[in-house]
Amino acid sequence: MERKSPQIEGRTIDALPNQTTEILMQNGSQPDSADEHTCSLPADHAQIVEKPDRPVRNASIHPDEHIDEPAVRMNENLGQVGNHTHGLPAPAVQIFENPNRPGCFAPLYPGERIDDLERSGLMIIQNPEKFCFGMDAVLLSGFARVKKGETCVDLGCGNGIIPLLLSARSEGKQFIGLEIQKESADLARRSVSLNGLESRIKIINSDLRDASGLLGTSSSSVVTCNPPYMTAQHGLTNPNPARAIARHEVLCTLEDVIRESAALLLPGGRFYLVHRPFRLAEIFSLMVRYHLEPKRMRLVYPYADREPNMVLLEGIRGARPRITVEKPLIVWEAPGKYTPELREDYGY
Repeated sequence: MERKSPQIEGRTIDALPNQTTEILMQNGSQPDSADEHTCSLPADHAQIVEKPDRPVRNASIHPDEHIDEPAVRMNENLGQVGNHTHGLPAPAVQIFENPNRPGCFAPLYPGERIDDLERSGLMIIQNPEKFCFGMDAVLLSGFARVKKGETCVDLGCGNGIIPLLLSARSEGKQFIGLEIQKESADLARRSVSLNGLESRIKIINSDLRDASGLLGTSSSSVVTCNPPYMTAQHGLTNPNPARAIARHEVLCTLEDVIRESAALLLPGGRFYLVHRPFRLAEIFSLMVRYHLEPKRMRLVYPYADREPNMVLLEGIRGARPRITVEKPLIVWEAPGKYTPELREDYGY
């Protein structure tokens, strides 16, 4: 479940003239295996071919195709696919190397873009036609606390933004993202490969309502979630299925999220949620019912003179009642200008 249209997306990579990838292979040679940093396409759809004189330089080669001299280069404009790809059938695949992390690759499909998260060299693949991450995901990643060696599960991870940011902000051992939408899960997996984080981040295409059955009860120290904010009956549902799933409780409810989070957590484990303030009474009621005691809350205001439009919550499994309300977080001090606190705490 991906989130609202972003206010923070990092820097979009439109063209990298010095970061094109050469694709070259002698006729008749075949790769032994696919590099884990590249496209996981079905065997009958494409092969991952490594350039023999440039290790870890890869490209996807479709059935009945081969690559001859001279070398062909992928389009420097990453937003489009040109006719220079040696006859690859549409939709063509471009192999992109993360310039901040040499040797880390991922395929890029038409309509997708790569954004620089401007933190620890991380980049993310997004599709604006589906959904892009928003401010809420960034704030949740800053509010959550993952300690050294802990496992964190992100329910409804969308394109993987929260596991990616938490991997840079913390020393957590493993991050697991569950995402029900196949296309979003694929985006997340490719972003993990693009950053070379396969050993720390695992993306699973699965229904979060089955999370505890899949991963095991009492199996995680931390659970995060940036769920749909609106009930299925609230307001107009977006005709775009991906956006409808992200905004409305089409495939899961708030109770599903809190129930599964409680089941996944170890005793004393921490639950982190970003949501809308108008549902606070319901959130508190459900958290207490499932023994996730609310312990910390922070309201987020777009401007100092506006009402809050987000709330960040921490709950601890099995804790005693007592909540700390932190000082408000103000996002904007003027149109287009973030507050000093946001810039200092979140790096923007």
